[in-house]
Amino acid sequence: TTSKELTYESVPDNAPVTAGSVIVDSLQAGPQLLPTLRSEEEAFIRKNVDGTSTDSIGCQKPAARSAVGFTPDGYFLILAVSGKGQDPESTGITLEELADLMRRLGCRQALNLDGGSSTTLFLRLANKENSVGASVCGKQPETLVKSTVLLFPQ
Repeated sequence: TTSKELTYESVPDNAPVTAGSVIVDSLQAGPQLLPTLRSEEEAFIRKNVDGTSTDSIGCQKPAARSAVGFTPDGYFLILAVSGKGQDPESTGITLEELADLMRRLGCRQALNLDGGSSTTLFLRLANKENSVGASVCGKQPETLVKSTVLLFPQ
């Protein structure tokens, strides 16, 4: 997806960089949801020698999830789905369901960010006059966030 200044892509980790492009920033997460769910290719679901499989992050179980997606017309979407431990009205979502939801929202590329027993997104909107922050999806009581991706205007 292309904005006025940057092109955003969600690609497998071994994808070549487009000729003439320079990577400015990179966020690694996974698995890739769209254009194709890559749970097995990225070893989040592994086939064992005894014929069983290991689902290391619960890809096939409903859980809290967060994802980022890109639409062909330049939109950048960040989505959070609460899980049963966060919201009594939600049972969570599988990665296959998350991929389908991102597709229905218009995304052509999408990447799973976080999930499991909970996921948290916090949004802070700032301008010259004020700064407003809100938890978009979180757990009550709050849990400590281990790692954070921060986006700043230049």
